[in-house]
Amino acid sequence: MPKIDDETSWLGLAGKVCVVTGAASGIGAAIARQLAGQGAKLALFDKNLEGVRSVAAELAGAGATVLAFGCDTSLEAEVKAAAQQVLEHLGPSYGLVNNAGFLRAGRLAEVSLEDWNAVLGVNLTGYLLCARAFACQMRATGGGSIVHSKFYEEPGFEAKRAASTASKRIGEPADIADAALFLLSPRASYVNGAELAVDGAMSAMLMDSVPRPGFNEIGKS
Repeated sequence: MPKIDDETSWLGLAGKVCVVTGAASGIGAAIARQLAGQGAKLALFDKNLEGVRSVAAELAGAGATVLAFGCDTSLEAEVKAAAQQVLEHLGPSYGLVNNAGFLRAGRLAEVSLEDWNAVLGVNLTGYLLCARAFACQMRATGGGSIVHSKFYEEPGFEAKRAASTASKRIGEPADIADAALFLLSPRASYVNGAELAVDGAMSAMLMDSVPRPGFNEIGKS
């Protein structure tokens, strides 16, 4: 974890209470580590209590102020209870990173209603519940930031996915975490209602796969 100095404090997150959902692993854990490096006070949420406690213990051992919560963000009662604990033990939240999300793939005719509702519960309802629970704390203290880090995963298509990016590699959790920290910080206070594509320029390169006489040849010369 980097020492808090003029360079790492540029984002202005030191001492601010930040909540990260889905923080037991992957992108959520990477965001938590980056926030800890900026001196933020952390509240980490995940259904996997053992996993999120492990991340919290790692960060606390490096000097971070951090609490772990075994919270199912699709359940309003659990979100409200955890939000109250954050307020009581860390103070009002400045930032929320709605990162929790998962997929249960299935054909239209075969996907179960249980799986459908489970995905919507976390990926949609959970974002609403967390935003509503912590936005009131932000309003009470004059403002804050909410970042919805979009869930994306393509198991089995790594090589094809990498080939479609300018950097020719799969995105790492830290790539998303870096962007999330900027959006969460006061430095991004004039970035509102925008979608930042952290995709290795894949979306910008899609037209290169469309046959366009004259243009495709120019790009390869």
